[in-house]
Amino acid sequence: MIDRAVSSILRARLALAFLVGYAAIALGVRELYPISAPTMFAYPLARRATYELRDAAGRRLPASAFGLQVTNPHDPPVTTLGRAGYGRRPPATLHRPGEVPPASAVIEHVRAHLAPGEAVTLRRKIHGDLDGRRVGVVEDERWRVVGADAR
Repeated sequence: MIDRAVSSILRARLALAFLVGYAAIALGVRELYPISAPTMFAYPLARRATYELRDAAGRRLPASAFGLQVTNPHDPPVTTLGRAGYGRRPPATLHRPGEVPPASAVIEHVRAHLAPGEAVTLRRKIHGDLDGRRVGVVEDERWRVVGADAR
């Protein structure tokens, strides 16, 4: 009976020591899953661009095939201890949370993904503040992008 009581007290102390040690490490290196900085509102977005691409026949093409997918800013990639995130490493994209690249940069980025002479229709919707109380589409742009000839 005494052995069980000692064993249970020892297990409780070990568990407490583990939790205290884990919390101390997490606080010392800034983050350590599951004790992480709350990222949901850490990246305020004033503007956000979404992209839609269609081929010559009007079929929708995946934005990720052109590096235009919108990544989740609340799930930043793992880098090292003391990092700002704990998520998956997303594929490369032109998109940066809260930023909208100039039209020329987007067109050149898409052109680099096209074969010579291949054409797509690119549509960009920029979402943002409409009137201080509502969020919606503030700009809607379309371009026809043709792959550069290899010379």
